[in-house]
Amino acid sequence: MNAMTPNPHDYHQYVNVDEGWIDRRIFWEEQIYQRELEQIFARTWQFVAHDSMIPNANDFYTTYIGEDGVIVVRQRDGSVKVFLNSCPHRGNKICHADDGNTRNFTCNYHGWGFGPNGDLLGLSNEHVYDEGDIDKSKWGLKQAQVDSYKGLIFATFDEQTPPLEEFLGDFRWYLDIMLDQEEGGTEFIGGGLKNYISANWKFGVENFVGDAYHALWTHDSGFKAMNNNVGFPPR
Repeated sequence: MNAMTPNPHDYHQYVNVDEGWIDRRIFWEEQIYQRELEQIFARTWQFVAHDSMIPNANDFYTTYIGEDGVIVVRQRDGSVKVFLNSCPHRGNKICHADDGNTRNFTCNYHGWGFGPNGDLLGLSNEHVYDEGDIDKSKWGLKQAQVDSYKGLIFATFDEQTPPLEEFLGDFRWYLDIMLDQEEGGTEFIGGGLKNYISANWKFGVENFVGDAYHALWTHDSGFKAMNNNVGFPPR
């Protein structure tokens, strides 16, 4: 690499704050995405669920941290645990449901069964193992660190991540604006729609958070249909 060739790891070159543009490679380049999985999703607190989504003991909800599937489970004592949605035996996916209530999670490949607390409870055809081969206390589901902020449940597999409130820092001020509007706090209302897009996480964020401008044109007809044929108010 000579002095005139851009450093591919210098990601600042793809953003010009003064002129207000970003390079399109930010959205599609695989190398950048893999670095994000490593530096962001693998090393920081990630939102995984809301308290109201798993109100009862043994309620669970499945989601992702980066590309790693996880299971969020309410425990009998009211606490929450988050597990990697992968059998420690051969890596098979443990839970294929979006949510529900269960007494155990059973791998459909070899029949290893795990309690809602992640412990290995039993395995099929144990006679194929010699006595002492499998120490059940060491083969539970891989567990993440879990913390919450005003009903929002966060998890991380990085043991070096700072405490949640320290990580959130001053952004808590913005969260409080949304979360403290009612005395009883917030509640998740179910029945949402799922959309599957052949893209990485940034396209969704850009569309739903970063690009409100498109709504004035793209969603104008929908707004009129819900508002007696009156479009978005002019600015």
